[in-house]
Amino acid sequence: WSIHTFFMRVPIDVLFVDKKNMVVGLQHAMPPSRPFAGVAPWRGHYVVEMPAGVLAATGTQVGDQLVLTPPIG
Repeated sequence: WSIHTFFMRVPIDVLFVDKKNMVVGLQHAMPPSRPFAGVAPWRGHYVVEMPAGVLAATGTQVGDQLVLTPPIG
């Protein structure tokens, strides 16, 4: 996968996740207006973008598994 942040004004954190919701790659504080080559497409199935600093604040690492829950309400 590759992603870009053209036209974005702030950095973002990025997670690359496989089909089993395992984190297979990550990028902390990806700068705006730059392309980024992520993980190989056969490894990553999903890309999750979030505000810069979230990965560090949560201690997220390669090998972690995401737990997705439906919203309440």
